[in-house]
Amino acid sequence: MARTTWVNVAIAVFAVASTAGQDVPLRPEKALKWRPPAIKGAALHARIPYLQPEREWERMDVWVPQEPDDGPLPCVVAVYGGGYGEKNLAVKDFRPLVSRGFVVAAPDYALKANTPVPLCSWDVANAIRFLRAHAARFRIDPERIGIWGWSAGGWIAQDLCYAGPERIVTANLRDDAGKKHPCLLPMLQPRPQYPEQSVRLQAVVSDWGAGKLWDRREKTPVPWLSPDDPPLFTCYAEARTDETVNPVVLLRRLGVPARGVYGLGRNTHVPDLRTPCVHEDGRRTTWGESIYDFLERALKNCDTATAPEMRPHGGLIDGPTAVRLLTAHSAGTIHYTLDGSTPTADSPRYAAPVTVRPGQTLKAIAVRPLLQPSRVTAGTFAQGPPRPRITTKQQVYHTRVGEAFRLRVKAGNAENATWYAGGILGDSFRSYGGKRFNPPRTIPWLRIDPKTGELSGTPRLAGVYPVIVSCVREAEGSSRRDLRATIDAALLVLRVSQ
Repeated sequence: MARTTWVNVAIAVFAVASTAGQDVPLRPEKALKWRPPAIKGAALHARIPYLQPEREWERMDVWVPQEPDDGPLPCVVAVYGGGYGEKNLAVKDFRPLVSRGFVVAAPDYALKANTPVPLCSWDVANAIRFLRAHAARFRIDPERIGIWGWSAGGWIAQDLCYAGPERIVTANLRDDAGKKHPCLLPMLQPRPQYPEQSVRLQAVVSDWGAGKLWDRREKTPVPWLSPDDPPLFTCYAEARTDETVNPVVLLRRLGVPARGVYGLGRNTHVPDLRTPCVHEDGRRTTWGESIYDFLERALKNCDTATAPEMRPHGGLIDGPTAVRLLTAHSAGTIHYTLDGSTPTADSPRYAAPVTVRPGQTLKAIAVRPLLQPSRVTAGTFAQGPPRPRITTKQQVYHTRVGEAFRLRVKAGNAENATWYAGGILGDSFRSYGGKRFNPPRTIPWLRIDPKTGELSGTPRLAGVYPVIVSCVREAEGSSRRDLRATIDAALLVLRVSQ
């Protein structure tokens, strides 16, 4: 099939009768028009592809300070907002970081998806792994990478950096009739691009008072927050006390050095950087200056190694399982234990995947010269059903507008499993059932048979559709309130041409 550009296929809007609402092109207008500006004193690496080549509009811009010109620099991954529907990037917000000697990387991610969670987190995670794989090119110190997200970008940062050991989320997909269908998807990608690179970070900045984290601590069967999480910096309306319903309190109880500012009033959603606020110690500042100061301390002056990444990070296994451990920096070493004790630099050194059995807890730390050992990454493994293993290739599949598409996704250990699909499964619409949605959602044309794993449908609009397919085996007695399951997932990309 002849290759066509994303812009060409996206512009074509076919006059096909809509089942509901008004169809619009599957194209992010602001993102397509985006041209990264030059920043004084920085070298600009513009529109770098870091995902599959067919995902033609998702790019990453990287600004590298020209001074200082010696040695690797700390990096901040800036994740824009826009309700998961458009690109809303204010370069002036991170311009001061460049002048302070930070590399700033701003990745695009999937927009206008039926289920933006976890697809958007998968994209940003791949951006982080890409930056570590190409750290020398951008003068990045892979040990000193943090993330700053606002609005939807702040929630993506929370989804990515505070995923718990079970890492399974329930997303809802709305069908043509407006009915919601739950689907189970892993928060972190089982088979990421650049699999040898860690996604763990040293610092997280998020607005909205980082409110999603409270639900994850209190409402999930397995708490999402854990002592190996990166430090969080956020804002909240009132002063913090030990009784405050705030993730800063929750993380500190676990030993994570989280911080925040208060006194912003009700607006903790993308507050103006000039908004006055108060440090917890009573010092007066502004939201912007408090962010820059936090990142200076957390990244430029970090004195602790980044906690290792564990894959899989605990959960259910049916027998001896190989677990991989990744360090953020190639100069770091990982040490681990399997007997429940806290690892030290004298514990066994990681050199190959560790075999873990049901009932065991794997603990690991990262050790680097001149830094304190990292906090402990721990994963508890319990007996469960065999983990499915998707064998269908993660590749690009082609079809045309008006042409029926079918693909049988295959997996091993899929007996009694249920199949789900999420991501971008349909054509954009601006209104649905008389209601306005933010962002514009999509009418699904692509569905998956929950028993057979067959994807099928007939597209109405041209475009590129990244689709997460998951295969889930629930343990006996599992429920939506107490979800215990094994899961595998793959990212398939469908290219619909004219």
